[in-house]
Amino acid sequence: MVYWYIREDKVAKSTGTVVTLLPSRYSTDTVAKIVEALYCAYAFTYDGQFGYLMDRNRGETLSRRTFDGRVEIGRNPGLNAVLAEDVSVEVVSMGGNEQIISWTDPDYYEPTLEQPRLRKVGSGGFHRLKFNYLKYVQNEVS
Repeated sequence: MVYWYIREDKVAKSTGTVVTLLPSRYSTDTVAKIVEALYCAYAFTYDGQFGYLMDRNRGETLSRRTFDGRVEIGRNPGLNAVLAEDVSVEVVSMGGNEQIISWTDPDYYEPTLEQPRLRKVGSGGFHRLKFNYLKYVQNEVS
């Protein structure tokens, strides 16, 4: 699950939420490349995208892998990719253009001094979004 809450003051293109589902068998490196491409498409101008490509060709990356298996871009606005749990989709309109997707993020962990153990630092949150596929980005369902 890749999700990104976009605020208009951070990305001029639009405000809302971008969500995409990826196969759980994708490698972390593949997910990182997809996350970076998505970030560039929304957050960078074309000259910014070109600069990113030049940096990427030199081996630099925008994304980082966390200790608990997440992929994220920590810039403002940040973008996250997680191995989500309990993903479900509900069709709410006759034509199928409106759908609700819900999922639960995994718990958050960080490394401890007693390597390789991890310590739980937060519980994963539940998300529920209503999508209208006729719109550019989506708005959250309360």
